[in-house]
Amino acid sequence: ANSSPVLNYNPAGQLVSTNYGGILGDYANFNPPRTWGAELSFKIGAPRRVEPYVAPPAPPPPPATVTCESGAVVTAPGFCPPPPAPPPPPSATQGERGK
Repeated sequence: ANSSPVLNYNPAGQLVSTNYGGILGDYANFNPPRTWGAELSFKIGAPRRVEPYVAPPAPPPPPATVTCESGAVVTAPGFCPPPPAPPPPPSATQGERGK
């Protein structure tokens, strides 16, 4: 292999571990394999069929709406709700501060 053992000692002189030198270790052999003759490769069977992409249908449009004078939104053609009744007038028998 392309790596050699490297012994690691602590400050007391005792053997701690053994590392294998080189950054890549045994994976550092980048030489091509030694082959003689020819290398052949072939595929068995028909080529793979790829289905054509079909886009999903577009979502339906939102329903048509109408905005009433009161700010309410109703589906068209719809009817706006009647406006609220006005508050009753203050009674004349009571004073300004209820006295």
